Amino acid sequence: DFFQATIEFDGGAVVNLECNWILPPTYPNLVDSRFFALCERGVIDVDRMRSELEAVGPAGFERNTPTAGAALGQVGGFTFAAERHFVDCCLSGAAPLVGAADGVALTRVTCAIVESCRNDGAVIELR
Repeated sequence: DFFQATIEFDGGAVVNLECNWILPPTYPNLVDSRFFALCERGVIDVDRMRSELEAVGPAGFERNTPTAGAALGQVGGFTFAAERHFVDCCLSGAAPLVGAADGVALTRVTCAIVESCRNDGAVIELR
């Protein structure tokens, strides 16, 4: 199965998402996915094939991988940093940067993408 979605936000940001998980056995990853956000003052680019997260903005350019590089002020990569942040919040009682409301919002977006696919690419508006 293959999904590609273009998401446009009220503020003008445009995000392209794609995911493909039916791949040949020789493909180096289990899933191929891409997230690309083009904003007025920056870009966020996550490419699973390269296993990199790139952020570009007025302050400069930053590249991290899931297992190397600094993220959230700690060395270890963005995957480790996200997990470490969640565990630290559980231990300290602090609120995580990404909470339950963010998970609900992501689920709504995912469901809208599936609905659009089922309706020949119809535009689905979320408010």
